[in-house]
Amino acid sequence: MSPEPVLPALRGERTGSVLRLQRAATLAQERPKRVCSAVDKDESDPIFRDAYRARSTTGRRRRQVTETRRMARIELPPCLDDLEFEVAEHREPLLPYWAEAREPLTCLIFLLPILLAYEVGVLWLGNGQANGIRNGADFWMRGWLEQAGAQAFILPILLVGIFLGWHRYGKYPWRISRETLVGMFAESLLLAVVLLFVAQLQDMAFQCFFPSEVSIREGVAGERPLLAIDGKLGQRMISYLGAGVYEEVMFRLMLIPVALLVMTRAFKMPGKWAAVMTVFLTSLAFSVAHYVGSGGEAFSLFSFTFRTTAGCFFGAVFLLRGFGITVGCHALYDVMVGLLLSA
Repeated sequence: MSPEPVLPALRGERTGSVLRLQRAATLAQERPKRVCSAVDKDESDPIFRDAYRARSTTGRRRRQVTETRRMARIELPPCLDDLEFEVAEHREPLLPYWAEAREPLTCLIFLLPILLAYEVGVLWLGNGQANGIRNGADFWMRGWLEQAGAQAFILPILLVGIFLGWHRYGKYPWRISRETLVGMFAESLLLAVVLLFVAQLQDMAFQCFFPSEVSIREGVAGERPLLAIDGKLGQRMISYLGAGVYEEVMFRLMLIPVALLVMTRAFKMPGKWAAVMTVFLTSLAFSVAHYVGSGGEAFSLFSFTFRTTAGCFFGAVFLLRGFGITVGCHALYDVMVGLLLSA
């Protein structure tokens, strides 16, 4: 019997259900040599390309798939291990939201409204002086582009291209789930509320132990309170949106991978300790950056401590939940604090 009738039968069992996987296993056990030969010869088929790509997924998920097969008493020939893993991983994934929310394309679609609102708002409300309301990280990165001989306006275009290239290079599926985007917004809002609660706890602690320090709402004479930005409310909201995007691009998307590489390669640190040190050091850089340059704020222990804490919070969210949710959390937090300051 030729392998051609066998392959369509296997392709038909792609829903991931245990019953259909059992049928595919039975079919494979009846003609294992022919099926394995057909698998080897049909690598151009998308299902088998996905199966080979699935080898690089985490060992934890592979163990989950192995456990599912053991509980169902399913035995497959060795050549079909990847096929069985592809069925369970790609057609009925466990908690798909947690993986999809980290995919580059999903992150890009999620942050595009924030990015567009910021760029359009800067041009609309800038009144010919857009740099006056641009976020500091945005201003710096545009300056770096100009020093490299490029036009500053290509920064958002470059950012979009990086995410599309990352998605293409990583061979992620080209899909967008509305439910995932809604879930990312809800998760970002929840994390922003948690960070706001942390800020209030620090505010109360400083009022108790360091009453002379600047708090979230109050500043000393001649200085601005934490997160206060000169200008009208609309200009401040636009600047807060820019902080959510470009500060995360600079300090999380760019700096954390480089710092992780240095920690693991140069200092030979274990993965977990390298991640902890990377988050802490990049958070210090994130906090210090707010006091650098002519537009920097006056140093205060309260703002420095809180921004370091917030940087650790954003760094942990970036490593655990991805770039999109980190941007959403940062932007929503800044907007909420900005509204509180204007109240």
